Amino acid sequence: MLWDENLHRALMSAIQVHSPAQPEKISGIFLASDRASFATGGVFTVDGGQTAH
Repeated sequence: MLWDENLHRALMSAIQVHSPAQPEKISGIFLASDRASFATGGVFTVDGGQTAH
Protein backbone atom coordinates (compact mmCIF):
# COMPACT_ATOMS: atom_id res chain seq x y z
CA MET A 1 0.00 0.00 0.00
CA LEU A 2 1.32 3.40 -0.88
CA TRP A 3 1.49 6.03 1.83
CA ASP A 4 -0.05 9.40 1.10
CA GLU A 5 0.53 11.89 3.92
CA ASN A 6 -2.15 14.29 2.68
CA LEU A 7 -4.76 11.52 2.50
CA HIS A 8 -3.77 10.26 5.95
CA ARG A 9 -4.06 13.75 7.43
CA ALA A 10 -7.49 14.26 5.81
CA LEU A 11 -8.77 10.93 7.08
CA MET A 12 -7.51 11.50 10.61
CA SER A 13 -9.14 14.93 10.73
CA ALA A 14 -12.45 13.36 9.69
CA ILE A 15 -12.33 10.75 12.48
CA GLN A 16 -13.56 12.19 15.77
CA VAL A 17 -11.01 10.27 17.88
CA HIS A 18 -8.18 11.32 15.48
CA SER A 19 -6.71 7.83 15.55
CA PRO A 20 -6.99 4.88 13.20
CA ALA A 21 -8.69 1.79 14.59
CA GLN A 22 -6.49 -1.03 15.78
CA PRO A 23 -7.92 -4.58 15.90
CA GLU A 24 -7.21 -4.92 19.63
CA LYS A 25 -9.27 -1.79 20.31
CA ILE A 26 -12.40 -3.20 18.66
CA SER A 27 -11.94 -6.93 19.19
CA GLY A 28 -14.92 -7.49 21.44
CA ILE A 29 -13.46 -7.17 24.92
CA PHE A 30 -16.77 -5.66 26.08
CA LEU A 31 -18.75 -8.40 24.38
CA ALA A 32 -16.73 -11.06 26.19
CA SER A 33 -17.42 -9.50 29.59
CA ASP A 34 -20.30 -10.12 31.99
CA ARG A 35 -21.48 -6.54 31.38
CA ALA A 36 -22.63 -7.59 27.91
CA SER A 37 -24.87 -10.44 29.09
CA PHE A 38 -28.00 -8.72 27.70
CA ALA A 39 -26.35 -7.69 24.42
CA THR A 40 -27.76 -10.25 21.99
CA GLY A 41 -28.26 -9.79 18.28
CA GLY A 42 -27.19 -6.16 18.32
CA VAL A 43 -25.29 -4.14 15.77
CA PHE A 44 -22.42 -2.14 17.23
CA THR A 45 -21.22 0.74 15.10
CA VAL A 46 -17.46 1.20 15.18
CA ASP A 47 -16.78 4.43 13.34
CA GLY A 48 -14.44 6.46 15.54
CA GLY A 49 -17.23 8.78 16.65
CA GLN A 50 -18.33 9.76 13.16
CA THR A 51 -21.99 8.93 13.89
CA ALA A 52 -22.00 11.27 16.89
CA HIS A 53 -20.60 14.07 14.75
